Amino acid sequence: MSGMCCRYTQNVFHYYRKQNFISPFITSYLSSKQIRNNSDSVTPVKLAYASYESMNENNVSKNPVIIMHGLFGSKTNWNSLSKTIHQQTHRKVITIDARNHGDSPHSTDMTYSHMAQDIVQLMNDLKFEKSVLIGHSMGGSAMIEYQSQSYGHGQNIQGNAYGKF
Repeated sequence: MSGMCCRYTQNVFHYYRKQNFISPFITSYLSSKQIRNNSDSVTPVKLAYASYESMNENNVSKNPVIIMHGLFGSKTNWNSLSKTIHQQTHRKVITIDARNHGDSPHSTDMTYSHMAQDIVQLMNDLKFEKSVLIGHSMGGSAMIEYQSQSYGHGQNIQGNAYGKF
C-alpha cells in the first residue's frame, strides 16, 4: 500500500509541475538577511520542523526548500511530497509547523507578520542564507508576508497563493 501512495504522490507532483499548476503555492528565492528588523513588535517562536535530506549527499550549492502547511494542517501533511521533491531535486527539504500548529509552540499572538518572523528565525537558526519557500493557503500567505517584509518587495515571487486550477 505504501508503494501505491508514493507512486500516486509522484504522479500528482509530475502532473502539477507539467501543467504549471504550482500557482497555488508561493515559491520564492529569498535571503533571510534581507528582512527588515521587526523584532521590536514581533517575538518569533522556534518552529518545529522535519528535514528530508540524504546522508550521502552534500549538495550545499542548491538552496533548501522550506514548506509551510495550510490553516488546519501540519508539517506531516507534506511528508510524501517532501520526499518526492528531495528525491527529484536533491535539495534539502524542510517542512515546518506554523506557530499554534502541530509541535510548534503556542502563542496568543497569531498574525502573518508573526509567522514571517518565525520563518526568519528558522532560517537564521538553520544558517540558510537563501531558500525556496513554498506555502499552501495560510502558509502561502505567511510566505507572501515574508516577501513583503524583504527589500525585494515581490520581485522574486514565482507564483501566488491564490492561483486557479
